[in-house]
Amino acid sequence: MTASACAYRINCARNLFTFWGAIVGLLFATQGVLVFVGAAVGHEEPPKDFWKGCQWAAHGVLYVVMGLGCFFFELRSCCNPVKFHLGWFAANRVCLALAYVWLGCYAAGGPLRDGPTWSVILGQVTGILAWCVGLAHLMLAGCAERAPAEPEHSADEKEEDAVEEGVERPHETAEATPEASAEADKDHRE
Repeated sequence: MTASACAYRINCARNLFTFWGAIVGLLFATQGVLVFVGAAVGHEEPPKDFWKGCQWAAHGVLYVVMGLGCFFFELRSCCNPVKFHLGWFAANRVCLALAYVWLGCYAAGGPLRDGPTWSVILGQVTGILAWCVGLAHLMLAGCAERAPAEPEHSADEKEEDAVEEGVERPHETAEATPEASAEADKDHRE
């Protein structure tokens, strides 16, 4: 297998698990929404006790924040500063991998396990997907993309770019000749 074929396959795997990671994040956030809507979908009513209410709210917020956080970190890994820089990319992938392992454990055995059968299955599927994505992120943590090479510019192209940007070259200005310099000094004194 050539290097370009291998790079292509790694890129496909990285994109696939980025997609599935984003899906897992959204599924986890959805479970947080299920905590808040509670009785409308067959779950418990929000608790009437203050302390249990605090725990109930914390569970819901935890689901939503972790789910959306994983989703946004997956999107961030597609941005050029992250995907082309090995250190940032590896740190992003390892942190996401750890988050997905925790997320899988929490989703499979979290507070929704006492709800209707479909919510238990949703939690288990989310957990298994999270573990698979976490393992894949660990395996692909060192596989950042190479930054595209910048094309070399000739001297003429550099000069054209400078003219487009409004940068004056010394040979183009009126002050480049001694007579023009003297004239500019005379104007400046008056």
